[in-house]
Amino acid sequence: MAFKLSRASSFIGALVVTSAVALGAMSCGEDSKKEEAAAPITTTTTIKYADVSTFVNANCANSGCHNATTKAGSYDMSTIVGIAAKASKSVTRIEEKTMPQVGSAQKTAFDADKTNSAKVLEWLKAGAPE
Repeated sequence: MAFKLSRASSFIGALVVTSAVALGAMSCGEDSKKEEAAAPITTTTTIKYADVSTFVNANCANSGCHNATTKAGSYDMSTIVGIAAKASKSVTRIEEKTMPQVGSAQKTAFDADKTNSAKVLEWLKAGAPE
């Protein structure tokens, strides 16, 4: 009886390990899809950081948001390096209209200035070139 029980235990153990590996592989695939969805649309642009920095600093990298001190969401938009590191995430959030935050003065200014907000989005989609 002990032989049959340990054989059954081995089978159940193998089944549990196989299931865990399969579930892990499926969740990795889902994460990959999420990352793909957040990737910027690769475009070329003549827009440079100098062209958008004043607008970004006023509407994104300010106190209480994504400046070097606050770093909301662990995101520092006060430097080109910080912005480029999360450019694709920024594109997603802007296109979903979740950034700047709804109800904020920055959201009002961002939405009101269609020219500069379009420049920022194009620049981010190109990977935030210097």
